[in-house]
Amino acid sequence: MKFKPNPEYRLMDQVREVLRYYHYAYRTEQSYSFWILQYIKFYGGKTHPKDMGKNEVERFLSFLAEKKNVAAAMASARNSIGYEIDQSLKDTIYGIKSNIVSFSNQYVRNRIKKHIDFVAERIQSKGSLKYTNKFYGFPVITNQEKELIINDLTEV
Repeated sequence: MKFKPNPEYRLMDQVREVLRYYHYAYRTEQSYSFWILQYIKFYGGKTHPKDMGKNEVERFLSFLAEKKNVAAAMASARNSIGYEIDQSLKDTIYGIKSNIVSFSNQYVRNRIKKHIDFVAERIQSKGSLKYTNKFYGFPVITNQEKELIINDLTEV
């Protein structure tokens, strides 16, 4: 039998009740609550999520991926909106996963380019750096970055 939260409770109290029933970690509860509230605020806080459908979820997830750079959380299908609570969101999240792969890979490439540009400016202003990444050959600031390997995301 599936657990049903108390219908007398407000939405966020129901969310907490479900998460606690299934013994989710407190940090997971905080994360899910945060994203649910973000979803509600995205639509002006006037419409209850149960009255919204697939299109609203897709629009919100696209907004997060394109404007807020949270594709990594969505790619893992956790800490986004919490489809573990409502399985109907699972298809929507998995439906956009191919976009998440290409978006994430492009984001990483852009981030590496920005790092290389930053390092070039720093070398120009303060001189050469002490370390070099042994896999990519570009200068890095810390010893830990010498071993850094960044693989493309291939699937979610």
